[in-house]
Amino acid sequence: MALYSVYEPDEPAADLVERADSLVFVKDGFSWPALFVAPLWLIYHRMWLVLVLYLGGFVVLDLLLSMSNVGTAISDWAGFGYMIFFALEANGLRRYSLERKGYQLVRMVIGGNRERAEAAFFSDWLPDQRRAGVVSIRASQPRPGKLALRERPRRR
Repeated sequence: MALYSVYEPDEPAADLVERADSLVFVKDGFSWPALFVAPLWLIYHRMWLVLVLYLGGFVVLDLLLSMSNVGTAISDWAGFGYMIFFALEANGLRRYSLERKGYQLVRMVIGGNRERAEAAFFSDWLPDQRRAGVVSIRASQPRPGKLALRERPRRR
């Protein structure tokens, strides 16, 4: 079971569907994508400051290790350790970045995977929104690009 933090923008949308789409689920714990493709993971999540600090950390680590005349094996292991440490802290840094952007923690939810965590969250969250008076505006409007069906006359 994984623990997820659910964040909502500071100014949520009035439409319930748009509001649900703007929610961000952040898993607690180790991030495999952040281990293997950290710069791409940071760009995907638009964590620019953390990207600069991550790359700067590699530069500083390389400078320190090159000045100390250690072997390449030790340098490689130190770089790998830096990557593992980042992967352990990546989701925490993502939560910090969301809070810096004005997102508010809505609640924590537990699920076997993200889909189950989302299902558990929305089963509690949607009734709360209805009780609070948040109603979807788009629910009664047809989707763009879809034609309304007309009744066909009966053939005799």
